[in-house]
Amino acid sequence: MFFAVIGDIMSNFSALQQILNTLQEQGIQRILHTGNVCVGSAYARECVDLLRQHKVLCVQGRMDKAVVKMKGGKGFADTLLLRETHAALGSHAIEFLNGLPRKRAFVEEGLRILVCHGAVNCAGDTLTAATSAERFRRERELDASDIIVCGGAPEPFAFNIDKTFFVCPGTITDTAGGIRYMLVNTETSPWSALSETLC
Repeated sequence: MFFAVIGDIMSNFSALQQILNTLQEQGIQRILHTGNVCVGSAYARECVDLLRQHKVLCVQGRMDKAVVKMKGGKGFADTLLLRETHAALGSHAIEFLNGLPRKRAFVEEGLRILVCHGAVNCAGDTLTAATSAERFRRERELDASDIIVCGGAPEPFAFNIDKTFFVCPGTITDTAGGIRYMLVNTETSPWSALSETLC
């Protein structure tokens, strides 16, 4: 099985469009998104529309929740930005974002896959490549999926912990402005997850 994972989009419609076009050309059918679709009014609604058109399996990120509720929490000082994004979305996009779960699990080709924003039981607790192996083991105890796809971290990572494959795509753009996504392959042994960057 091959599937793609997209991280924080943050209203970057152009990057999202390029990734989805590339995946369509490659014949990748299953695409996951780990949350934080839009912050900023420009192209906010278009990002939501594109995800829906391509039937991307999404979860709700912390920023998605803040935009829908128009209420910032820790790390959200710019309430004007939240209001502007909310206003630009329109009712259908707001309903879509509001209806997204923070985590969801599904079974495909006999593998249980969990998609979440942040840690398994806390969206505000971000897992990164520097997180200890012991912490990942505790996450696995909370949900013993074959693959746990998590979002919210700025940089991508992938590794096995006690027979669970943890994958994080990082943000949709890297520090140099490159557009990236994660491609997961369970047909190899061991499974692989490569961060792909578009020119």
